[in-house]
Amino acid sequence: MIVLRALLFGVWRQTHPAPPPLFADVLITDLQHVSTGGSTVEFASQDSAVVAAWIRRQTRWDVKIPASDEPSIRLLGARRCSIAGRHAASALYTIEGKDASLVIVPTVETDMSGMKPSSKAGHFVDRCKGYTVMAWRDGSLTYAAVGKVSQGALSRLVPSSQ
Repeated sequence: MIVLRALLFGVWRQTHPAPPPLFADVLITDLQHVSTGGSTVEFASQDSAVVAAWIRRQTRWDVKIPASDEPSIRLLGARRCSIAGRHAASALYTIEGKDASLVIVPTVETDMSGMKPSSKAGHFVDRCKGYTVMAWRDGSLTYAAVGKVSQGALSRLVPSSQ
């Protein structure tokens, strides 16, 4: 009887595969990996134009990396990464002394269905595991800011034209 149940469960799992992880969960896992030393900045610079140029050379994507004059926000640099097995890039920041990232992925590869629409048109937000995630699309790219900070603090990475 136990063998039959195991066999039936195996058949059921093959016909009902687990859903892919939600976009916010994948982003949080990536930031946790960076925060614990699992990945580092590949290109260090506090100049957003220089960081954007480096990412463009690595990906051929027309990226926009926000600059900030606020002392509570510090750009550290960038890295190439993989988000759910897909090619991505990330600008790394500290906001209010906490790690944060701005992840950029091709729009065709993102599913924000698990996120809630934000008060800002075209933006999505999620809060889980103590992290805030804000995402928006800009042409062929999707940007997602993630950090263990408030939505207000994280929203400062959203370009004013968005």
